[in-house]
Amino acid sequence: MEKRLKLMLLMALLGIFILILISKAVQPKTLDIAEITNSLLGEDVSVIAKITKIQEYNNDTFQVLTLKDSSGSIAAIANSKTGLKNRINITQNRSYLIKGEVQEYNSSLQINIDKIILKN
Repeated sequence: MEKRLKLMLLMALLGIFILILISKAVQPKTLDIAEITNSLLGEDVSVIAKITKIQEYNNDTFQVLTLKDSSGSIAAIANSKTGLKNRINITQNRSYLIKGEVQEYNSSLQINIDKIILKN
């Protein structure tokens, strides 16, 4: 009985380890903004884009960013629960890698930001 318990524990730990490896390997694919369509609602995406406009709301706890690449533009939302909790110094007209979930607001697509990384 004790051998069986040890084997089950080992298999459970191995399964958890495999899930951790898979979660680190699975990254959202990087798209052009024009490729973001309604079919991607609820999906995680990455874009490399310039921030062309920053609008601050509620004492700097909520931001609406306008992202632009060579294919188009899209709004992106950063707030204290997502993109702003590990906030970097976001400035206009610099390129960033933005990762987040595609959502719809007032019949327009937007990205709810999970992560922002400055591109060199």
